[in-house]
Amino acid sequence: MKKPKFQYGFYSDALKECYQKFGSIFELPIIKNAYTETCNFYSQGDILDLGAGHQKVLQNIIQPKMRNGKYYSLDNDPKGTFDFQNIDEIEQSRKFSFVVANQFFEHLTIEDSMDIFLKIAKLMQTNAKFIVTVPNISHPNRQISNIDHKTAWGYNSLYMLYKFADLQVLKIARYSKRHPKGIIEKIITRYVSRIYRMDWCDSIIIIGQKNE
Repeated sequence: MKKPKFQYGFYSDALKECYQKFGSIFELPIIKNAYTETCNFYSQGDILDLGAGHQKVLQNIIQPKMRNGKYYSLDNDPKGTFDFQNIDEIEQSRKFSFVVANQFFEHLTIEDSMDIFLKIAKLMQTNAKFIVTVPNISHPNRQISNIDHKTAWGYNSLYMLYKFADLQVLKIARYSKRHPKGIIEKIITRYVSRIYRMDWCDSIIIIGQKNE
């Protein structure tokens, strides 16, 4: 099966639609913690952790909330043990109610990401959630801090992936490991952000849903 092709016209329309619905990067709400936000959207059913990492941080955090479901991990890191090495190993009959890709898609090309979004959508139950986090490319150095980062996903270009896979975006927010402290630092941060169009939040989170 051939991978989908990136089309600039579709991409451009998605950027406009995203801006109309969610505004600019500075209008996005700020959350304190991505894992807390993720857990808040989980109710029950099987979970797929895409790019789980050998430590499987999500499993440890979300396990106490799990009801009538099982945690499944997908990664090809030889340092860890996972349920799946790649998405094509997952049988089409299996359906997940919750899929998470934490800091994953920035390591892929645009067309590989489009391909995985389509495959994930087919593995989701109706009303299932798909939560994705990526580095915030408006942050001065978050995207370039890792030599393996291949694609700079702005929040609006990430919105394009959801639209391409026919998934509804419920929420887009930003977050950071460190927040400005003290009145002086906060004033300087606001000034620099406005003048240089940079954001102190280092990551973006999008929550999407598969409708009927």
